[in-house]
Amino acid sequence: MENRIREIIDEEIQPGLASDGLGVELVSVTDDGIVNVRFHGIEAEDYAERYTLQVSILQRLKEDLPDLKNVVSE
Repeated sequence: MENRIREIIDEEIQPGLASDGLGVELVSVTDDGIVNVRFHGIEAEDYAERYTLQVSILQRLKEDLPDLKNVVSE
């Protein structure tokens, strides 16, 4: 599962973010379906943008991996 998540992030999500000067990397995946990511280029206090990206990433990942529960960022 982690390899598929990394593949989706690296090949589909990251290129779109990079065009806006942003980045995302997979940190870990928990046994209970929580995906931990780290964003680059987003201010720590920009909660709205961070939340929007987390939701968008979760929606895309759930297309292939419906058992995932959430995406959270560090």
